Amino acid sequence: MARRTAEKLVFLGNGLQEYELEDLLSSDAEVLAKGTFGTTYKTNLELRSIKKTVAVKRLKVDRLSEGEFRENIEELGKMVHENLLPIRAYCSTDSERLLIYDYMNAGSLSFFLHGKTESKIGQGREELGQGRLAFSQKQFVLSSILGKSAGNGVGTKAPLTWNVRCSIAYGVARGIAYIHTKGSDICHGNIRSSNVLLTNSFDACISDFCIYKLFPPTCKLNLIVGYRAPEVTDPNEVSQKSDVYSFGVLLLELLTGKVPLSVLHGGVDLPKWVRAMFQEKPIIDLFDAMLPKYENNGEQMVQLLQLAVCCTFENPSKRPSIAAATDRIEHICRFKQ
Repeated sequence: MARRTAEKLVFLGNGLQEYELEDLLSSDAEVLAKGTFGTTYKTNLELRSIKKTVAVKRLKVDRLSEGEFRENIEELGKMVHENLLPIRAYCSTDSERLLIYDYMNAGSLSFFLHGKTESKIGQGREELGQGRLAFSQKQFVLSSILGKSAGNGVGTKAPLTWNVRCSIAYGVARGIAYIHTKGSDICHGNIRSSNVLLTNSFDACISDFCIYKLFPPTCKLNLIVGYRAPEVTDPNEVSQKSDVYSFGVLLLELLTGKVPLSVLHGGVDLPKWVRAMFQEKPIIDLFDAMLPKYENNGEQMVQLLQLAVCCTFENPSKRPSIAAATDRIEHICRFKQ
């Protein structure tokens, strides 16, 4: 049951009400990312009773009615799973809608696979409310991650062992499978490596799940083309089968270390590239060059590659369910629940 404060900050689930909206919006904040659904900030709360860092997503302006928004956000607040990053609180005013998450200081899967993309934002202040509600903003490096600040300049990709990659793939699959149990029309809708956040022990937590439900059907959301299933010509057409396709691309990304295709940043059409490489190169050439330095798990690597190819079939009916994909990863990587 959500608990609403006088300042319109609403805490979801059983979380403690540790701060007020005024505390949040008067704190120093850094821009972390500008993505499909809005801008994300790292916000440092330094109060007498608490020192805490949270991530705040400022949603884009296209709006559902207040009633629909509250109904949908509180349904999302009920989604609790160890591989999902929960929405801790939200606020909805006449001009702003903010979502509050835990801050994941280890960073995203995208950062660990590809390093940091240099793209600077301007200086100054960005208003979040009606005059008095504002985050202070310095000049920061904008990256496609939620929760990693690597200082000035461009970061470098960090090595992930084979076992860690298997664990991440399994965790992501389990999180998506949980979402899909909530109804045949419920899906994540925006699976990509920058939305997979990692704990310090490399456990995967998926962010931005079902956020499309907080926008009206008329809202034009730009999904990253490299993760988008071929049948999705409009963001409102996302489905559980398109989630499976996006997961397959993410699995290929984990295996190859390559960046999926993006309008802004280039990259590779991974499903097409992998199928072409099957015809031209030894299969070992498909995998991330950093992998052979660790373990010899050739059979597992090939089996996960085959699963990723199945997940990215153009025909949605030929793709496995995410539950079947999860079971397959558990079997291939010898995980035990």
